[in-house]
Amino acid sequence: MFDLVNGFCHDLKLFFKFWDENRYDFTGIGDTLSPMKRSDLPSLDDLRAFEVVARLGSVRSAASELNLTHGAVSRRVSKLSEHLQIRLLEPEGRGLKLTGEGTRLAQATTNALSLVASALEDIRKVDVSPPIVVSCERSVAMRWLIPRLSEFQDRQP
Repeated sequence: MFDLVNGFCHDLKLFFKFWDENRYDFTGIGDTLSPMKRSDLPSLDDLRAFEVVARLGSVRSAASELNLTHGAVSRRVSKLSEHLQIRLLEPEGRGLKLTGEGTRLAQATTNALSLVASALEDIRKVDVSPPIVVSCERSVAMRWLIPRLSEFQDRQP
């Protein structure tokens, strides 16, 4: 279990490394490690909407994948852009094109979300075997089962 937690912490550190190389120091804020104040972080929903728009190249396609309306996705991307105070997308013909900053954020967000997804997949894979329930007569348990339990536990930890 410790290895799993240790691996997850390692993945979180990689997440923040992808987020912005060498820009933030990992000093403890309160009792958790954080690269920035909570108020500085954009909404994860906004980042996810932006990542899907960047990957698919269309707000309409992103809305379909996220099961949101076109307007909701557009507002989330606009809100993210306002929060960061940078242009992430610019119009190109009838579609959208990523700006330089948008391309950088899209790559970092894709990598970060992939790391989180991978960590969650690893966490869900932890195999917890269900307990074995044995039912028998009291005399059988006392004379036969209990004397053999320690040997069974040694073989099947």
